[in-house]
Amino acid sequence: MKDDLAAVKRQVEAGAEIRWRNPRGLTAAEFAVKLGHIEIANFLLTEEKARASAPSRAVADKGAPKAAKKSEPARAQRRDEGEARVAPAPGTA
Repeated sequence: MKDDLAAVKRQVEAGAEIRWRNPRGLTAAEFAVKLGHIEIANFLLTEEKARASAPSRAVADKGAPKAAKKSEPARAQRRDEGEARVAPAPGTA
């Protein structure tokens, strides 16, 4: 495999998700280190740091971050609480 920093830069500029993890749990930077592509790894780590310190697109575009997705246990708890508040239909209790 060729150590092609220019190709990696083009992909990042095109919007590649650099913090995504592969099936073994490695980010692009970690995988580059594993393959010995230190220059690419340094670039990716610098880019990750820059993206982490920059305001998110949601904040820049809409003025507020998007709400986090609720976890399954929280949804189940709300569903169960909702069922407890509903009065049984006449003749079924």
